[in-house]
Amino acid sequence: MSNRDNSPNEAAPVNPAYGSGMFRRRIRLTSGDGWVFGELEDSSHAFRVKIAFDGERIIDVAPETIRYPMTTCSTAGHPLKAIIGIPLGLSASELAKQLTPRLQCTHLFDLSVLAYQHIQRTASERLYDIQIPDETKAKQPRPLEVFQDGQRVLSWMVKDWQIFEPTALASHTLRSGFSKWLEAFYPDDEQQKEWAWLAQKGYLVSQARIFDINKLGGTRKFVGDHMVGICHTYSEAQIHDAEHTHHSFIDFTDSAAELLAFKPLEK
Repeated sequence: MSNRDNSPNEAAPVNPAYGSGMFRRRIRLTSGDGWVFGELEDSSHAFRVKIAFDGERIIDVAPETIRYPMTTCSTAGHPLKAIIGIPLGLSASELAKQLTPRLQCTHLFDLSVLAYQHIQRTASERLYDIQIPDETKAKQPRPLEVFQDGQRVLSWMVKDWQIFEPTALASHTLRSGFSKWLEAFYPDDEQQKEWAWLAQKGYLVSQARIFDINKLGGTRKFVGDHMVGICHTYSEAQIHDAEHTHHSFIDFTDSAAELLAFKPLEK
């Protein structure tokens, strides 16, 4: 029987391991003749997407929602069909304008944008790793890092949704307003913008490590009217059915090699 908890503001259980662990996210992009394949896994999500294209546009998309935090995430592949027919060669921001990101699963959509961008590359494979250690009692800025094919390409010191280093970005936010300053800072550098987006989305998801997510299965904690409209799961059509899934959280602190292995969940 589902344990529906309609008091989302009550305190959620704290992760006893928080403060000594590491958030990790891995994304692999692979391309072939007329197709590109994207894979993403972190502590809260495991998604795949395959995009087919001809010489001019997207002709098909096949998403897989393997592991996800909310029950309504399982249908997140439906709105992604809107990408079919989109012409090739758009920037990430131009692609987003062609669709409605708030109707999408944020992470599946982001993976699809990354896969779409990979169509234009000559290298058939690219691997991204994003990591940030837990906050400690000292509450000092922490290193938020992005690696591309094993080489570090971004390193920020961050705290409370704010960048402290590098000095050129100090005081810039990772919350609302991020895309605006990012576009102004790197108007013509799509690669730098992509690395920055990877970092920001990683920081966002890393916040889930604070809580003992696997104790929330079947409840509606964190689900409230203030969240309506932010993504597919919290859309008007979905939010009233949204519950935390069971056994969705995997801690990859000491097992980075298991990322993208998509191991089955424990029952």
